[in-house]
Amino acid sequence: MYRRNITHILTPLGLALALIIGYHLFLKPSFVAPPASTESKPAETVEAVAPPPPPPSSEPREEEVKQVRALDQTVVPDTPHEALLEAIRDEIEKRNLSLAETKLRELPAAVLSNGKVKPFVAILWNNLGLQQERLAGTPVSVKAFKKAAALDDSNPVIILNLAHAYWEQRDRALNRDLLTKLIRLAPDEPFPHLAMADLLQEQNQLAEAAKHLAQATDRARQDPALQSYLASVTAKVRRTESVEANMTARSSTHFMVKFDGAEDRGTWTTVLEILEEAYREIGQKFGHFPSKPIVVARMG
Repeated sequence: MYRRNITHILTPLGLALALIIGYHLFLKPSFVAPPASTESKPAETVEAVAPPPPPPSSEPREEEVKQVRALDQTVVPDTPHEALLEAIRDEIEKRNLSLAETKLRELPAAVLSNGKVKPFVAILWNNLGLQQERLAGTPVSVKAFKKAAALDDSNPVIILNLAHAYWEQRDRALNRDLLTKLIRLAPDEPFPHLAMADLLQEQNQLAEAAKHLAQATDRARQDPALQSYLASVTAKVRRTESVEANMTARSSTHFMVKFDGAEDRGTWTTVLEILEEAYREIGQKFGHFPSKPIVVARMG
């Protein structure tokens, strides 16, 4: 028998737990990358009762952040297929984009097997994507950027253009792995640090988010196009830090319960015990257990 009635607390927490496990089993997208390291598993944050704070009133417009860049396609590599590559380049420059895309897709396998030619074909796909972006928007161009990145994932301009396209589409393919690669390829670019800070604060990894935000701030001083996005991410991180600073945490094997207000050790020990029991029962029922500790936050 528990010392006090906490049904009003446990009911939403139990519902949240069922939703979490159901999400992991049936809804979680396949493209979400696994954690880069198993040494310390980051926690999944679930707002069990209160909704998250409203977003800033001035979200950055896509054109304020977008910084797609063209690559030099004037010099065609010496190859038996030189005339074909020149023809594709000319079609892109003349904005005959459908014809250029068809010819790129129909390139013989021998062209792509040439180590000197393959990066040039990636450039053609990148520049095709830029023209498609201007004429038809990101939903069309992102496919060309993905083709370019598949052919040459070491070109920082190509990966940066792909990352911008993912950002505009709010595509979850803009994940930690891609941003880490982009930071390695283009360490002086502010955008990947800013996008990483945005991603990490959503995952409740505030310490790492703050580090990337600081690096983005230093690098974005001379980049007016990023100021709106910088202000938006800064506000998100600072607001979340303020909320976290006023919360108390209690942990068990699979959960961390965060709550504001005065600490009630007995109540929250009971909450954790019930959550652990529900974790086992629901996980066994669905045949799936979350891979990371779960954070349950209750706002008073």
